[in-house]
Amino acid sequence: MATCTGWRCGRSRSPIRSRRSPTPPTPTTDRGSEARVTRLWAALLAPVIVPQGRRLSAATPRLAAPTPEPDAAELADPRLEVLVLGDSTAIGTGVDRVEDALAAALARERGAGSGSGSESGDEAGFESGAVLALGRNGATAAEVRAEFLDRAAASAASAVVVVVGWNDAMKLRPTRAFARDLTTIVRTLQAHRLGRRVIVVAPPHFERFAVLPQPLRCALGAHAAGLRRTAARVCRTWGATLAPGIDGASASPADRFHPDAAGYRRLAQGIAAALRE
Repeated sequence: MATCTGWRCGRSRSPIRSRRSPTPPTPTTDRGSEARVTRLWAALLAPVIVPQGRRLSAATPRLAAPTPEPDAAELADPRLEVLVLGDSTAIGTGVDRVEDALAAALARERGAGSGSGSESGDEAGFESGAVLALGRNGATAAEVRAEFLDRAAASAASAVVVVVGWNDAMKLRPTRAFARDLTTIVRTLQAHRLGRRVIVVAPPHFERFAVLPQPLRCALGAHAAGLRRTAARVCRTWGATLAPGIDGASASPADRFHPDAAGYRRLAQGIAAALRE
């Protein structure tokens, strides 16, 4: 089994071992050069990873999100405390029940963190509707910006959790484009409501996703690592808070890719901790 640590992938005893994969070089301190090297490595591996990606896509079920999209009245409701904005993870893809999705898990974590003793968080003000989710499956940071940012910015939420980067990594979007889109999202959310907290969930650790075959896992893992560094830099620059991302350790049995209920609970715990900072 191949291993992937940082930029270096161990040799896998697989049917494609006769096709020697280039060892990616150590990244430089130049972020632009690092991004180019990552994409060059992916291009060199394209004869292997493109067919792998296509087979994976064909074999992965298309799951519906359990979380309904909120309407304008719900987004404007003054009881709305936290809005989760982003891609399939934001809206709970991978679980069947809305109670197991990220927004509901976050509401419970917030209620528990307040010491209310109520699983739903009602006594702490986190009643039904206090945490909502807005987004869609497959959305990149650019698509979240174009399709949902205006509604999210105008919402009554005093905190917005941004979950992007998953599809940017899958599509090998340039880190510079990701940085531009994420910066616009963060700044727009901050500008529309004085004192609003913005929490950015780090892009996933694809190098740990067992469902991804090698060398596709290493290629996506390396690119996602660059996006995580970019997200951290955007947060430092604009005063947002970075929360831990998904590590693939607890995946939905439906597609072995998105989080299951336990995965969403862990993700919510990290976000709740960031909100308490």
